[in-house]
Amino acid sequence: MPSLVASKTIKYAKKFDKPVFVEVVGCAFDSLWNHSLKGKIIAIPNYFMMKLRIKTAPYVLYVSEKFLQKRYPSQGKTINCSNVMLQSLDEEVLKRKTEDLEKMSHDSPIIIGTLAAVNVKYKGQQYVIKAISKLNKQGYNFRYHLIGGGDQTYLTKIAKKYDVEDKVKFLGTVSHDKVFSELDKLHLYIQPSAQEGLPRAVIEAMSRGLPVLGSNAGGTPELIEENYVFKKGSVRAVKKALIKVLNKEKLIKTSKRNFNEAQKYDKEILDKRRKAFYAEIADK
Repeated sequence: MPSLVASKTIKYAKKFDKPVFVEVVGCAFDSLWNHSLKGKIIAIPNYFMMKLRIKTAPYVLYVSEKFLQKRYPSQGKTINCSNVMLQSLDEEVLKRKTEDLEKMSHDSPIIIGTLAAVNVKYKGQQYVIKAISKLNKQGYNFRYHLIGGGDQTYLTKIAKKYDVEDKVKFLGTVSHDKVFSELDKLHLYIQPSAQEGLPRAVIEAMSRGLPVLGSNAGGTPELIEENYVFKKGSVRAVKKALIKVLNKEKLIKTSKRNFNEAQKYDKEILDKRRKAFYAEIADK
């Protein structure tokens, strides 16, 4: 959940007295509220419907540690376990990123990036484009790489309007295997979303030793340091956040912190936890 199909499935499972296992990957209210005017109309009833479904489900897996649990508490047996799929964490990756950050200077390009669909406005790339436009006029040299599929028209117009067409690079859909090589080209990752569950892209960026800036949406603040969190939906907040973190020593320290934190999401570790939970359910 959230999913209309899942909600109906739970309804019928209860009708026939069948136990239910639910995986909670996002917030119904946030996803609808940030979608459209129609979404805002149905956001509140869908929120309460999901809240009821989760509350009464006997087995629940949350992808977040705190955010979704707080918003959709359950009276059943629960576990938190992300659905991220990381490559093996190699110390050589961290070494290369540290060397990359060491070479940064005020005059050289600072490459930031976001991994998300480019045709979904609540992903927030427009705020980053506007922010780097303002910063580059002040003498900075930010470049923005957008990894993700979808119609680029809206964001291309924003980049053209704010005179940063040559600074914004659309990479389109990238295979999962190549995502990591694109992340390795960045100096800084940014997740400017208006709504999130627990963003897998943030964890993937952390696993490459990237310093990560993120909005205060969903479970993002659970993953990154407090001073790297900014207010969602604000160009000014993005601009201030980018300036605040431009300290080479701090970036290198955060790079190491993020790489180590990402080890919690190693595929083998998560698979063991998930399978142990499944086994517990099967024994009931």
